[in-house]
Formats: sequence, C-alpha cells, structure tokens
Amino acid sequence: MKKIIGIFLLTCMVALNAAALPAPLKSNYPDLEKVGESKYYFFFLHVYDIELYQTKNSDYLHALEITYNRDITAERRIEKAVEDIQDQGNFDKKTLDIWKSQMEQIFPNVKDGETITVFQNESAGTEFFHNDNFRGEIADPKFTKAFMSIWLGENPASSGIKYDLMKNALHEYQQ
Repeated sequence: MKKIIGIFLLTCMVALNAAALPAPLKSNYPDLEKVGESKYYFFFLHVYDIELYQTKNSDYLHALEITYNRDITAERRIEKAVEDIQDQGNFDKKTLDIWKSQMEQIFPNVKDGETITVFQNESAGTEFFHNDNFRGEIADPKFTKAFMSIWLGENPASSGIKYDLMKNALHEYQQ
C-alpha cells in the first residue's frame, strides 16, 4: 500500500511540474523551458519559490514563475516592487507613480500556493498572469527592464537568487 501511495504522489508531482506556466504562454511559446529555480526567504520565513524560463530562439523572451508560500496582499507586493525598482536605477517620482498605478490595476492578492507569472514579451512589455489567468500588461520597456532586473539585473535584490536562476540559463538576461 505504501508503494502505491508513493507512486501516486510521485505521479502527482510530475503532473504538477508539467503544468508549469499559464496555458496561453505554453501554447504561444512552446519552446519556453525552465532553466533555473530558487527560493526567497524573509528572515526564516519561506515567502516564495521562483523559476526562470527562457527559449533557445530568443534572447529577449523570459518568464518568471513565482509560487507563493503565504498569503500576501497586492498592496504589500506593490510596495515591495516599487522599493526594488527604485534600487534598479534613478526613476523620477512621476514615472514610479505611473507604474504603481498600473500595478494596482493588475496585481491581485495572493494566497499560499498561488502563482504569479511575469513574462517579458517580444515588444519588451511585461505580461502578468495569476495562476492561469491573464491579468494585464505594462507595455513600457523601461518598466520591464526595471521589474525583471529585480531578479536578473546587474543589481538584483538577491545575488544568490540571480545565480540560482541564471546558472543554467540558455543566454544572459538582455536588458
């Protein structure tokens, strides 16, 4: 009986892993493949797992899939994103306010086990998905560069996470 349960659990884990990325991304970009993964801790609290997806055919298509391990409000996620974006460069208050307003329209509250996928598309815009649902796009390439740089840029929020995400990357992050 234990062996049957073990096989069932292993099958479920494989099925869950195969279901990574929202359906629209999988169907439109079937060559996106996972190249790295890491975990984010705030002190001793495991906040989220993060995975990087890239394609062999494009240096500009990147997807980050973030699976949360706790409930977090949209307000807190936006506050943290703005802080991390400010660390990526000198952005004026007007630009940050515009981006914050756009994030407020897109970012949902997340619950333990839910996923946010961030996709840098061909136009250098940023598409956001909550679980399998498209939430919106911020089309400003400067936002995309600043937002993706939180994890992949020259001054990431965590060099350890960047290393884990990029160590098997198909190509360097193009900013």
